[in-house]
Amino acid sequence: MASLQWPDQLRAELGRQGLPTPYISRLVEELSDHVADIASEDSSVDVDINGRLGTPQQLAVIAKAEYRHRTFAGRHRLLTFMAGPIFAMIATMAVVWLVAFVFLESFDTVLAGRIPGFDEVGSAAVRAAVLHVFHSLDRFLPFALPAWLFVRLGRRTGMPVWSAGACGLIALAAIGFFSVLMPAKDPAFTRWVAGFDAATGYDGEIGLGRLLQGAAPLALASWVMWRHSLDNQRRSLFSAETKRA
Repeated sequence: MASLQWPDQLRAELGRQGLPTPYISRLVEELSDHVADIASEDSSVDVDINGRLGTPQQLAVIAKAEYRHRTFAGRHRLLTFMAGPIFAMIATMAVVWLVAFVFLESFDTVLAGRIPGFDEVGSAAVRAAVLHVFHSLDRFLPFALPAWLFVRLGRRTGMPVWSAGACGLIALAAIGFFSVLMPAKDPAFTRWVAGFDAATGYDGEIGLGRLLQGAAPLALASWVMWRHSLDNQRRSLFSAETKRA
């Protein structure tokens, strides 16, 4: 009977629209109950489910629009996936710099002063090590973390292609970003310089280090597009098998 194939066809069409699996399962379950009620009205004939509820293709398009309208990201895609990564990167950098500043400013009074025998040489060595740690975080964390967050957002909202675009934007920013330490005779006066320059900066021409900064966002973008392509292939095969059945 067509009513038995209808839920499978709907599931395939919803998947083709890129909607999240939990949402698809819940919607198919709800509509399957309606199909069962309609079929039970007169079991002697094959009920026209498409005429009563709509075709799976029509319902999938409507479901996609309704699902996206429920979320801020769905209603404001450009703002979320194009402007959002910029604010996320700036916020992450600000947190790294703030934590580094607070730690280094309070190190001598809060930590070094309470450790017996901790002389100025040891204090300077620890400060230099901590500065290098935060410097390394500043080169990678502000790009890897926002990219991961927007990949998750894209999967939750059913917009993987938009999240891949956000990761691409983050990768470009990462490659154009430089963060360098300029040592001084006194480690306490080491300069930490950071900024954006598409070609040159305090670290010179773009090299392997700056390309590595964009590696994580680029890898995530590639993974998202690969998963999206693979999911589409699986849904196409499932849809074809369902139609043949």
